[in-house]
Amino acid sequence: MSAPNKAVRAKAHPQTTPLQLQMTVVHVWGADIRAESFRCTVRVDCRWRCPEDAVDEAMANGADVLDVEWRPDWVPRLTVLHTTAVLYNAPARFRAERDSEGVCWINSTETMSVEVAERFDLRIFPFDVQDFNIRLRVDNARTIEPILAGEAGPAPLAQIEADGSSLPDLVGVRQGSAFYRVAKLGAELHAALVYQRVSLYYSTNFLLPFFAITSCCLAAWSIHWHSVGSRLSLDVTLLLTTAAFKQSFSASLQPPVAYLTLLDTYALGAAGFLVLAVLMHATVGFMLSECDSSGNCLLQPNLAARIDGDVGAFVVKVDEVMLGTYGV
Repeated sequence: MSAPNKAVRAKAHPQTTPLQLQMTVVHVWGADIRAESFRCTVRVDCRWRCPEDAVDEAMANGADVLDVEWRPDWVPRLTVLHTTAVLYNAPARFRAERDSEGVCWINSTETMSVEVAERFDLRIFPFDVQDFNIRLRVDNARTIEPILAGEAGPAPLAQIEADGSSLPDLVGVRQGSAFYRVAKLGAELHAALVYQRVSLYYSTNFLLPFFAITSCCLAAWSIHWHSVGSRLSLDVTLLLTTAAFKQSFSASLQPPVAYLTLLDTYALGAAGFLVLAVLMHATVGFMLSECDSSGNCLLQPNLAARIDGDVGAFVVKVDEVMLGTYGV
């Protein structure tokens, strides 16, 4: 009974040498910073040595590339990690061939389109650089190796055909001689595509308008310094406009993250400049006193004394109310 069991196990797992593999990222699109995901199409080419007891069957049924129905007893189980949705998975195609030394090899090609979850770091948004990580794992193999390409030597474990044209606000960043990094750990292959955000859209549609709105605050200095109410009116109007503009932009384009992005910091800085102008013009109002109908006012030389006098009058008023109410 032991011999048949061993034969069944050997036939179910005929891989005695490392699986040769090459992953090709054909297309990348649909990067969504709000949903923290992107979509990609991956083609995986595998090559493994056919077990001796299955060579005749493989050459009889798998040598014809037009025979798409043939499927060997053992096939690699491929999984793209952190997948949130499988958009398309074409049936794998298998082909058997002999090399110059007479060794039978089985080749397979599988193409899949998936949506992958990706945690984006948006602290310097919109001038950020992002890694799109594609992790491919072979569930029923111990390790993987590059596909041997004859005299040309081993082929790369991963290659990128995606040019990023379907990512309108991202552009590939060259890392040495390529736009990606590749790492291998056992039967898992990790390819990281590096993209930098094109900030022109955000600069012209957010940063520049925000700068223009904030700069309009300087027009308050063209109003006579006696007209404190007019200056404050302009400052508060610009402050409300800034808040409304920031809210509308955040609802449509700003990523929903739990930390401040560079865009948030810029918006808070612009709002802080307007608040500073409000406080400055309000301080001028505290320094003016005894204004007549013509707008002529006396300048209070000692602001501290003015504030102290107002606070003292308020305290006296509170005392009078307490005496009248509680008989203290």
